[in-house]
Amino acid sequence: MSDITRADGAVGLRPGSVVITDCDHDTIAPEQAVLSDPRVQLRLASCKTGQDIIDQASDQVALSPSMTG
Repeated sequence: MSDITRADGAVGLRPGSVVITDCDHDTIAPEQAVLSDPRVQLRLASCKTGQDIIDQASDQVALSPSMTG
């Protein structure tokens, strides 16, 4: 997801939705804080495979995978 510049010069997030594809901690509060723009819908999914991501999130403007490694 990228910022957009409106005609009035203001900068904001492009409207759309973000899917957290997997979550390895107890809360999604940090993601909610960063994506607090009312035009952005945040959704938590439980993706285990690439096909899960395609099935649950292929129409999203951004994905937020777990940062484990």
